[in-house]
Amino acid sequence: MTQTQAQPETLLETKPSAQSGGASSGSRPITDWQSWLATFEKEHGRRPRILHIGNVANNGYNNAKVLVEAGFDCDALCYDYYHIMGCPEWEDGDFRGMVSDHFFPHWGQVDLNGFDRPIWFSQGPRLWAVAYLLAKHDRRRRCTKFLWRMLAVQRWFIAHRSRWWYRVIKGTVRRVQYWTSKTINWISGVYARAGSAVRAGTNLIAAGFRAIGTRLRRIVNSVNNTIQTSRSTTLQTARRANQIVQARLQVLRRAGHRTVAFGQRVRSQINQHTAGWVWPIPSIVSILLYFAVLPVLLLALVVGLVCLPFALVYHAAVWMGRVASGDHYATSTKIRKPKKARPPKSALGKGRFSLAVFRFQSPHTIVERVRCRVFKRLTGIDLPSLHTPAFDRAFYDRAGSLIEDFHRRFPDREDQLTLLDMVPYLSVLPLWTELFRRYDLIEAYATDPILTMLAGVEPCVAYEHGTIREIPFHDSPTARLTALAYARAQAVVITNPDCKEAAEQLGVERFVPIPHLIDRKYYNPMIADAGDLPPQIRPPYLFSPARHDWDVKGTHILLGAFARIADKYPDLQLVTPSWGGDLDRSRDLINSLGIADRVAMIEPVNIHNLIRVTRGARVLVDQFRFGVFGGIGPTALAVGTPLITHLDHSKSDWWMEPPPYFEAWDEDSCVDALNRALTADAGALRADLRAWMRRNYWHGHVVDRHACLFAELIEASQQSDPRHKDLAEATPLNPKPMESR
Repeated sequence: MTQTQAQPETLLETKPSAQSGGASSGSRPITDWQSWLATFEKEHGRRPRILHIGNVANNGYNNAKVLVEAGFDCDALCYDYYHIMGCPEWEDGDFRGMVSDHFFPHWGQVDLNGFDRPIWFSQGPRLWAVAYLLAKHDRRRRCTKFLWRMLAVQRWFIAHRSRWWYRVIKGTVRRVQYWTSKTINWISGVYARAGSAVRAGTNLIAAGFRAIGTRLRRIVNSVNNTIQTSRSTTLQTARRANQIVQARLQVLRRAGHRTVAFGQRVRSQINQHTAGWVWPIPSIVSILLYFAVLPVLLLALVVGLVCLPFALVYHAAVWMGRVASGDHYATSTKIRKPKKARPPKSALGKGRFSLAVFRFQSPHTIVERVRCRVFKRLTGIDLPSLHTPAFDRAFYDRAGSLIEDFHRRFPDREDQLTLLDMVPYLSVLPLWTELFRRYDLIEAYATDPILTMLAGVEPCVAYEHGTIREIPFHDSPTARLTALAYARAQAVVITNPDCKEAAEQLGVERFVPIPHLIDRKYYNPMIADAGDLPPQIRPPYLFSPARHDWDVKGTHILLGAFARIADKYPDLQLVTPSWGGDLDRSRDLINSLGIADRVAMIEPVNIHNLIRVTRGARVLVDQFRFGVFGGIGPTALAVGTPLITHLDHSKSDWWMEPPPYFEAWDEDSCVDALNRALTADAGALRADLRAWMRRNYWHGHVVDRHACLFAELIEASQQSDPRHKDLAEATPLNPKPMESR
């Protein structure tokens, strides 16, 4: 076992300035964050508001949980991500069994023993997860409760996406949308062609009238010229013409009288010969009108039947939104909302039907309108009004400055940042900006610092959990934006010691080492010793919770080493998870080594069961490749189980003192480490492990370092911008819990 070496005290104290790569200008170190927190509450009448965006491996949830206990007003946002390891139930729910779908879990399939996720954790589709936080912070209590239930229903539907009825409903909706869109497009084409024909006819008639008018003007001009030159001759000619015209008219009158008389005689003769006949002319006209109107009626019927479901959904959604927002007009028949004065109709709109003002909308447009209407009812925010020309101008100005900054920071990169890398974010940035302005500080996880950078929001803390090992150095828009976002962040939290080199390559000005959270439950014997192990496990056993990945985790090293000591320890079993990219390769290797009856593969276990299985193991074997701690190694040390792994001290010793563990990097060293760990004094080793954890990985360190960092950044931000974050109206120090219906 490796020996523990003493490290400089500054690496263990909660002093971000001593741990960071560089201090930010104008900020002062804060070590007594409790006093700062009390002062902040006294000055602002509320607690500091922190938003955690992202929740891979429950890091956002865990950090928000301990900071809420410390006195911060934290929210955790997990949008469009539902994996079991990103759900609070996986971290703090004590349940047996496993959900059927790891990526879209339905937590009703297991008994959570009364666990309820906290109201500060918002998970669901991006739009409605953000809407919940907006309603929560704007103290719209009824809307908040409605959105909380709405998110639960949406997660339930997402979890059942593999059911046959879900596929049928989804397929039906898609077909209805397709045929509705096709019908509406056809009707639009008919009306467009009709409008074109009308316009063409109108233009033709107008051209004819213009030609006649031109001809008449020419005639009038000619006549005027003739009258000007020979007035007397023209006058005599006019009198003569008038006499001739009068004579002709007299002849026509006489002929007309004769024609009328002849017609009367013919009519009387016809009436005599056809007395009692019924002329069918009215019936023929009716039949012709019927055949002319019938296609229009059938078309109107089809359109009405197709649009009826959308109309019903629209009105139902608006009604539910009104009820949720406390609008009495939705439920009361006695009170009537005053009608708004209608603007005067234009000349084109005076008719009952007007092609000029007729607009067709696709189903996607209708759904979007309904979504925006419901969103406004629940949050009081009109989504279209957020996206203004001024916002676009500010976005493009910021994009230009970011492009220049990227070129300045990374001049040697061939893949330079372009405007096309940032334009896809423009449609969602107004909503994110509206959410961000309600918080004092944003802690963004993985690649989510891109959002705060594009929105121009400060202060922002970027939280890496292996994110910057490779992603920022790829040739893709996400890679370029991630690299710039981490380089521009006010601080970067490093949870993996080997990522220090990547942070230095990115030019991160300030990084703070904060370990993965190992909270109180890992040290609780009530959890570790209670409950049963999975049925496949029979003690004594080795436990290797890392996924089957030969290149990243080195799983084959453990399998070969276990086969070599299997005869020496005939009762020993190896327990591994039944997942990973190289699972089939591992199974083939197990069969070829002849240890299939000694290896048990179990489903991934939640944190409570992980603590129990780790506590009951003789030895826990972690990965052999990275050379640094992840989340598994500290778990073994916290519960007092011997740990076998590979550590590269050149990567990790800058952050923590070397832990008591057994070093292994290949099959031979793994065999030696297994023999030494299985024969070690378990009691003495357990005491050393927990003592080291308390010095290096204690959950209080996570709280202290986070709190000191947040206090320093918020203080510096308020000094640079005095208007910063009085954040609309202040929130009470102890807001009442949401009312139960």
